[in-house]
Amino acid sequence: YSFQNDPACRVIVCDETGGEGRNFQNAEQVIHLDLPWNANALEQRIGRLDRLGRDPQMDVHSVVLYAEGTIEEQLFKIWKDGLKLFEQSLSGLEIITGELNELIVDALLDDYYTGLLNAFDDILDQADEMRESVEDEQDFDLGATLYRPLSQGIDNVLELYNSENDNLFATAMIGWGGQAGLHPEKPTNTGLIEFRESTFSINAAKQSLFIPPDWERYTYSSIMLREGKILGSFNRKTAALREDILFFAPGDAVYDAIISNAVGCNRGRCTGIDTTGEFSYAGLVYIYNVEPALDELLENDITLQTLSQYRMYLPLQQIIVTIPLNKTSSAIPENKVIQTLLNMPCRMAGHIGKRSSGKLGYSPLERFIANTPYTTWEPLIERCTSKAYEKACVRLQKHSNLESAETEMQRVLDGLRAECIYFERDLSEINRKKYIYDATLRALKNAKPVLDAVCFLRVRKNG
Repeated sequence: YSFQNDPACRVIVCDETGGEGRNFQNAEQVIHLDLPWNANALEQRIGRLDRLGRDPQMDVHSVVLYAEGTIEEQLFKIWKDGLKLFEQSLSGLEIITGELNELIVDALLDDYYTGLLNAFDDILDQADEMRESVEDEQDFDLGATLYRPLSQGIDNVLELYNSENDNLFATAMIGWGGQAGLHPEKPTNTGLIEFRESTFSINAAKQSLFIPPDWERYTYSSIMLREGKILGSFNRKTAALREDILFFAPGDAVYDAIISNAVGCNRGRCTGIDTTGEFSYAGLVYIYNVEPALDELLENDITLQTLSQYRMYLPLQQIIVTIPLNKTSSAIPENKVIQTLLNMPCRMAGHIGKRSSGKLGYSPLERFIANTPYTTWEPLIERCTSKAYEKACVRLQKHSNLESAETEMQRVLDGLRAECIYFERDLSEINRKKYIYDATLRALKNAKPVLDAVCFLRVRKNG
């Protein structure tokens, strides 16, 4: 008590009980009258001074007394140069001290007087290897913590695209490729898909501004050399089980060509469809993408890496909203309308807004423009669009999980803070990380539905 509270008490002498469970953060230095043979015991002794509440500008000084030319001098060099115990904490390296103690004991058993000296370089090398190995494990653990949201997001996307029997992603890719002139052969019994240069439609590609795949990239692929086919799968599991086939994924010529056209082409954003079904319906179907607010991140040069890790806490699928145009249509459940549109075979979809001329010499679109002045339909479209956006905002809020995003961010920050304190690292990085997380969370909270496509759907009841 006196040493901790009485300025006149400048020195305290301790036996082994002073090496643990004490708080001497007010002390300037520790004088080691002996050296423990155990690294953990030595670190515990030094740690009595390096406690919470100590002035961070005040270093812990160790004064070590030993006789030259003795085993104790050799031990001191191992602790000082091997584990650097007088300069830094073991920082989670306690697990290697047992192996290190075994090396020291073996060296002493080999030669009591010169064993440590003879084995000095070997012990230091092994200590460095052990330290590097443990630090690598710490980095892996830290990486697992930091990238856990990204890993969860990837799992969610994979589950989304592999959850349906007909594979939503493959269906969308094949459908868009077919629209642009890239027609695959009929899938095999095993679900494999074949593309051929000979079936590529030049005219369809010209109309959709589709740049064909670089077919030469497949020349030396194993499946081409063996079977002469561009045969593969959009399904990750299928491709993993068949290493001899192609995996249509980023980097593949077919995949990249389809994605590039789908992203850069405006086709399919506005249409009118007429079909038959189990009910009568007339209305608009709005399809929205969910886009986080990026302005703050971009203005402050914050990379989008963190946002990509937490993007999964917003809806991953597009938001689809229906706006019926009459009372009869209002009675039809929205999910029934959406499923009718999404599951409609192409042969059942009549294109109301065709631009091509029919037998009468003008197209349905031209006929609509001639017979229906914009003053008739423009106010209606504005009202429907405003109502659809309001519904999309409600859906966005309902299907977002921002509380979990905030909890996950706080969990990562708490882990980093604890690690910095334990490993004696600069805490300023925590403040920087918190700033990035706060901005990212605001980007998620301010996310908006952005209109991607709109469709007028008319369903005429069978019979």
